[in-house]
Amino acid sequence: MNKYLLNSKESEYYILSYEVKNNVITVYLANQTLYELEYTKRNEEVIISRMEKQARTLKKKNKSIFQILRYGLEIVIAILAISSLGTNVLIALGIVYGVVAALNLFLYTKAIDKHNKEVEKFEYFLDNQEGLNFVAENEEKIKELVKEKTLEKIEKELKNSRKPFTINSIDNYSLKELKYLKEDVQKYYLNKKNNTVEKPFVLEKKYKQNQG
Repeated sequence: MNKYLLNSKESEYYILSYEVKNNVITVYLANQTLYELEYTKRNEEVIISRMEKQARTLKKKNKSIFQILRYGLEIVIAILAISSLGTNVLIALGIVYGVVAALNLFLYTKAIDKHNKEVEKFEYFLDNQEGLNFVAENEEKIKELVKEKTLEKIEKELKNSRKPFTINSIDNYSLKELKYLKEDVQKYYLNKKNNTVEKPFVLEKKYKQNQG
């Protein structure tokens, strides 16, 4: 999970991720602190439950007209200043001011767009978690259907005896990957026996089978 425009108070309690190593769970918070606790199945379930609750409370954000107008006004002021000022020093300062304002506007809109895309991904994951793991549990059957990088991520989780798709691993996948796995691949296998659905388009991946 990411910080999602959290304020300093929220970041004190927001769990970004956790990892398990040597029977110890290390929990990473958004304020860059970490906690360690003994690994038990119950402790891991509690952490996952809290992370899922965090994801459910995330909401898409609208771009603030006030902020856009503010940065836009700063850019206009810089342009007017550059066109009217006479000295090289003041012109240079006007250019710097305008560039900073334009950069701030770009970063602001980019942060909102990224936040909203991630919220959409979490919403899709929480609604389809069971189906995604159903597909992953048939990992041997989907080798010919998915990208090699996607398959590697699934296999890594399976080797650790974990479900490939949890709130802790979801940052490793794009929304496009999740939708493909859930909707196209699952649909293909559920309908294969009836021969009613054509094989879905392979995502640029060729799987090399072991030669006997």
